[in-house]
Amino acid sequence: MRKIFYGLAAVIGILVAWIYITVSEDNQRELAEHPCINDFDKCRNLDEVIRYSPLAEEGRLQCLVAADGLRFGPAEYPSFMEGKRFGEYISYSDKVWHMGIIVLAQREAMIPNGYGGKERRTMLCQYDMFARKVTALQVK
Repeated sequence: MRKIFYGLAAVIGILVAWIYITVSEDNQRELAEHPCINDFDKCRNLDEVIRYSPLAEEGRLQCLVAADGLRFGPAEYPSFMEGKRFGEYISYSDKVWHMGIIVLAQREAMIPNGYGGKERRTMLCQYDMFARKVTALQVK
């Protein structure tokens, strides 16, 4: 009985690995052919900019660096299980991404205040993809 169980587990493992490799190859082919990777102006909408453009990932990292320079100290972020830091974007920026501006958001960040405590706040980071720098960081 144990041999049958191990054999079945091995077959399922091989099947899952084959599916993973196949999907991974399709994903790599899609990424290699997508026009957004080299020029974000060729993207059709903001979702594609966030998903495919390396400038959006660069903006996310720049926002993290900018958030470390807050007045009373660096922010503390929720668990990585809740997603990437500054991984959300604001939908109203869908109208301005053609100008090279995206607005990334970090919810539930612990921001130090002037009294030694921390407050749970939302941070909005505006990133200019042409200038490649953070133009505004708001704590709400």
